[in-house]
Amino acid sequence: MSTVTITHLVFDLDETLYPPETRLLRVIDQRIERFLQEKLALDAEDVTALRKEYFHKYGTTLRGVRERHGIDPEEYFSYAYLTGVEEYLTPDPLLRGALEEIPLPKVVFSNSPKEHVARVLRVLGIDHCFQEVFDLRFSGYLGKPNPFSYRLLLEALAVKAENCLFFDDQPANLETAKKMGFWTVLVNKKKKGPADFWIPDIHRLPAIWREISGENPGSTRGK
Repeated sequence: MSTVTITHLVFDLDETLYPPETRLLRVIDQRIERFLQEKLALDAEDVTALRKEYFHKYGTTLRGVRERHGIDPEEYFSYAYLTGVEEYLTPDPLLRGALEEIPLPKVVFSNSPKEHVARVLRVLGIDHCFQEVFDLRFSGYLGKPNPFSYRLLLEALAVKAENCLFFDDQPANLETAKKMGFWTVLVNKKKKGPADFWIPDIHRLPAIWREISGENPGSTRGK
């Protein structure tokens, strides 16, 4: 039985580090849809269908509309992502304490722009817990679940996939990570997906970390 050492924690942002009940991501989705309706002169149903098509083909809506319609990513980001995220989020001392208790480097790996990530982390009160943010620009707008984005992440961190524990609410993102050798945790109330571990919400982080690490950060576990 082989063993590995977890040296880095990698977190998705939206609906992973905060719950879907906040509706923040849904509001962003609505703004994306309005933006595309205006830019592409489409009605709501056509935009919804287009987004589904591009999500499956390109991995993200932005990559699809950028490559197929020449949409400017910065204009897209500026319109879609809210500056007033505190309307939907509040400080999360429970999560802050859980993150602070695990003395390993932590990064955010998100398909959202860095500005949005920074606002969310600041409002949650956990921005100091993360060493770095890897956003959609970092991967040249490829994003998750494109494998190249994960390889770029590993190169930037100078670690192997098997040394990273990756948390995400989307099974498709975890499927790519798992195939590449990451340790994976599905953060979703629906216990469906290819991940190694599952928690219904991020507040179960301490419990799943104890299970994975044997209560000792950086310890080994049979794979």
